[in-house]
Amino acid sequence: MPDRLQPLFFLFLPLLAFACLYYFLPQLPFFSSPWEEVLPSLPYVLGALIAILGWHFNSGRSLLAGSLVLITYIGIQQSAGSDSLLYQLSLLVLIPANLAVIAWYHERGLVSPVALLRLAVIGLQLLAIILLIEHQPQQLRQWLYLQPQYLPALPLPLMVMASLALSFTALLVRLMIHTERFNAYLLLSAIICCTLIVQPLSSRELSLIISLALALWLFGLFRHSHSLAYLDDLTGLPGRRALNEHLMRLGRQHCLAMLDVDHFKKFNDTYGHDIGDQVLKLVAAKLGKVRMGKAYRYGGEEFCVVFSGRSLQQTLEPLEEIRQAIEDARLHLRSDQRPKDNEQGKKQRGTNNKPVQGQSVSVTISIGVAEQQAKANTLKAADKALYKAKDSGRNKVCH
Repeated sequence: MPDRLQPLFFLFLPLLAFACLYYFLPQLPFFSSPWEEVLPSLPYVLGALIAILGWHFNSGRSLLAGSLVLITYIGIQQSAGSDSLLYQLSLLVLIPANLAVIAWYHERGLVSPVALLRLAVIGLQLLAIILLIEHQPQQLRQWLYLQPQYLPALPLPLMVMASLALSFTALLVRLMIHTERFNAYLLLSAIICCTLIVQPLSSRELSLIISLALALWLFGLFRHSHSLAYLDDLTGLPGRRALNEHLMRLGRQHCLAMLDVDHFKKFNDTYGHDIGDQVLKLVAAKLGKVRMGKAYRYGGEEFCVVFSGRSLQQTLEPLEEIRQAIEDARLHLRSDQRPKDNEQGKKQRGTNNKPVQGQSVSVTISIGVAEQQAKANTLKAADKALYKAKDSGRNKVCH
């Protein structure tokens, strides 16, 4: 799927489910009495699960987002017995604005000072709103309804609409820059929460829809746990564990290719490990597009490609295409170590082990491929073919 369409893919199904629930839930029959009594507690149960999993996987941003969805649920319920309009307007400012801020946070886990400060800030905002509504409602109303006289009447106060516009713009921009499921879920949570605040439903429907929003974050945490177990953190390709499970599912006809970056240790010694990591990412990005095969990071500078249901002859062309694509690719270097003064800059000039701004480098790979044979280890055969490629000059495909 093209990168520019990924945000739509992440948003479409959850938005469709939310829209269906929102419009059709009031028409559905009630559950039996015990289930109806459990429904109001369901968001709290899901919120507790998010807290437990967020703690286990050290995902502070997911915990913050889930907390804001739960605060929306509590706030809407609280507004039924108080100044509902002030609660609604305050939540419309608080919830999407904080979700937008979370979108631009870097993950800091849960027990770091930064993570605890972020949680405390949300708590203080909520406490301030409650105190203002209870003790200074007139002053809060004046601030929320602050509006120049020359502007026409708006559906919502200007301050609230400005906050919503800024928040949703920040969420959309972040999603377009980083087309990640996490950012899509933040935008979805903002849409769901704001819709429920503006047009609240009955307690029954509110519990179910808030539970849907919290279930999204549970799903996101489970995906995160899957990524930790099966995806290589540096390259984004599936790792060794995922490869082993794929090998166990292979049928009788398949081919395996082992790939190695040529002279990678020398490259690391020359340019440093940061540039070496960039090379591995470049190679992985090319391998991720291999025709008819599935690429995995085997370890270090080694990769493996699985061709399920393919013969040896069918794999040679796509492997040659990948080899050529990596040979033709250029990695433009950017120096991470800027000199603090002119004297240090003079000392760095002319050294061979520092990246030079604007310099480009390239790498090649050697590939060994083997077809499944009776009573033979295909992976070992591919590894043997890889050494054959190295011994015969590198930057080639051997079988």
